[in-house]
Amino acid sequence: RYMPERWRHQESWLQALAVHPAPLTLVWGLRDPVATPRVAEVVRQLRPDVTWVPLVEVGHYPQWEAPDAVVRALERASA
Repeated sequence: RYMPERWRHQESWLQALAVHPAPLTLVWGLRDPVATPRVAEVVRQLRPDVTWVPLVEVGHYPQWEAPDAVVRALERASA
């Protein structure tokens, strides 16, 4: 049921990201088969101010697959 929900709410979720005033950091696994890099591209178009951290050999769960890289990215973003 995830994909139908994702498509049903896509516009409202993207609009929320586009207008939210807080800084945004995307730590993204480029091998993610679910939230593909194309999803990140759309977000980056909506939020050109985004801090973009692509993780080349990482899939859908960066926090499990590359926890050290995720921590470093978040530390840099909050500095």
